[in-house]
Amino acid sequence: MSNDLQLSIFIAGVFISVTLLISVLGLYIMRRQRVRLRIAADAAGFKTSPGFNSGTTRLSFNQVDDRLLGLDNKMSRSKLQMELIQGGFFSPQAPKNYLIARSLVTLGLPLAGYLADKMFHFLHSGPAELMFFSLLVVMGYILPDAYLKRRQRHLVNSYRQLFPDLLDLLVVCVDAGLSFNMALERIAEEFGRRSYELATNLALLNGEIRSGRAIPDALDNLSVRTNLDDVKKFSTLMKQSIELGTDVGSALRVYAGEMREKRMSLAEEKANALPIKMLLPLGLFIFPTILIVVLTPPIIKVIDAFKQVGAH
Repeated sequence: MSNDLQLSIFIAGVFISVTLLISVLGLYIMRRQRVRLRIAADAAGFKTSPGFNSGTTRLSFNQVDDRLLGLDNKMSRSKLQMELIQGGFFSPQAPKNYLIARSLVTLGLPLAGYLADKMFHFLHSGPAELMFFSLLVVMGYILPDAYLKRRQRHLVNSYRQLFPDLLDLLVVCVDAGLSFNMALERIAEEFGRRSYELATNLALLNGEIRSGRAIPDALDNLSVRTNLDDVKKFSTLMKQSIELGTDVGSALRVYAGEMREKRMSLAEEKANALPIKMLLPLGLFIFPTILIVVLTPPIIKVIDAFKQVGAH
């Protein structure tokens, strides 16, 4: 093993060890700080003095960490939190974990590229190395965002497929005499086996309604979390039914039928677009293969015939 490769492995080991050590120490300090704050709050009878949230006490480890990650701004933090919720990450620590993971990927890709270069020596000039490592840094910064956007699109498609079934179950539960809250709890249990993300959103919706928020407003928040227009229309329908005093069950039944028809029309649209999408692979891969298989024997016979004629 060459000296350069040994040095590269040593540097990588030091980097990984330091990263793990800092992570463990950070988690330990955060846990100790939370315990101290909780003990202090219990000792004070949950009453804080005027200087409790000011001065040096404000500089706790979590807040310094938030400042380092750019999460001290409430608007930026709430925006990132909502994007992560739309991607299926509901933990309050999701923004911090996401930014830390993106930083590690941004630093890890150039390190992996450096080790690969030392092992295989595929970069032979300084400009090529600079361009390669710059590309890896940009990719490490962009890839987590691309993964989050892809996950959001996947969940939107999943919600769109499951929403008509949700409405059907809601109609059945309401017709059976259950209240809207009890129906949501029963449906959340049912959908927990099919979609964890949708069940979690339904649990949050039920929690907002139980805390006193109006049903249309809670449905508006659900439409933001799911990024689905059908939920927004459902919120408008519920608001109109409540304001006009009409039967909620009948409105739900009509809207559930419309959602089923919409899902069927989307499926038919995808089925009709399938032949057009198949033209490109057929033209590039299937037809040339068929032509080669069909025309090769006659071409060989023609070549042999010309050879026999030339021999005579």
